[in-house]
Amino acid sequence: MTDKPICRTCNTDEFLVYSGFVPGRMVHLGGRATGKPHWVPSTVNYLCGACGRFDSGHVPDGWLPPSDPPRRPERPTLLV
Repeated sequence: MTDKPICRTCNTDEFLVYSGFVPGRMVHLGGRATGKPHWVPSTVNYLCGACGRFDSGHVPDGWLPPSDPPRRPERPTLLV
């Protein structure tokens, strides 16, 4: 089973920026003519905008990256 992407450092998906999404597909191991069909799940690369961690992995069938840009993490204001 595959899970939805999440930053393992921040423990949230709120600030993820997605790139390199590849939908699931059927491939033939050993070549199309003689190979056995094999399902390869969807994969995505992502970067956490809060901590900078880069990761990638399989995602559930039917999952698509959101079309809205991620929220920017709030930075503490410095009082001088």
